[in-house]
Amino acid sequence: MNKISGKIQLGTTIFMRIQHFYLFLVAFLIAGILLVVYSIDAPSYSHVDGIRYAGAFISGVLLMACAGWIGIISTTMSNVKVAQAAQLEGLPLAFHIAYKSGTAHGIATASFGLFGVAITYYLMTLGHEQDTPGLRTFYSTDVLAAFGFGVSLTALFVRLAGGIFSKVCRELFFFNMSWNYSISFSELVVFLFV
Repeated sequence: MNKISGKIQLGTTIFMRIQHFYLFLVAFLIAGILLVVYSIDAPSYSHVDGIRYAGAFISGVLLMACAGWIGIISTTMSNVKVAQAAQLEGLPLAFHIAYKSGTAHGIATASFGLFGVAITYYLMTLGHEQDTPGLRTFYSTDVLAAFGFGVSLTALFVRLAGGIFSKVCRELFFFNMSWNYSISFSELVVFLFV
């Protein structure tokens, strides 16, 4: 079981690295567009609005990517524990372990999101001390939309790429079972990512 767990963790790590490479590539392209657009047409008539919007967007992407890493590490590490608990102790213990693993991912996502919103809001109010509190809040919440866009982009990438990855793995598994053809782990990685 530990051998299989190691291969699952290795495959997941390879997949996450490739997925995050493309995620960050797209994110920095979009951040560049935000930087140019909001530097030219600044909503608060400040010359640093482009940097604020692009920074909030990138921070949303980075924080949710970190939460995703924490979640995927806790999930892959608990897979073997859940399988062994189901085999030896039954489903109630297996569900309990799986629930704890999913809870770690959920708490990481909520914590990183709340932390990101709070810090982004605070940082975006800096430089607007001369404005009225209502106007300062308006400008800050407007930038929070860029943070939310970064979070949503990460969620979109994770959802689409994870679905494709699991579908391909499932099809390869059934192909192996029906044709008695053995695909090595290195062939699987080459098939999925090249």
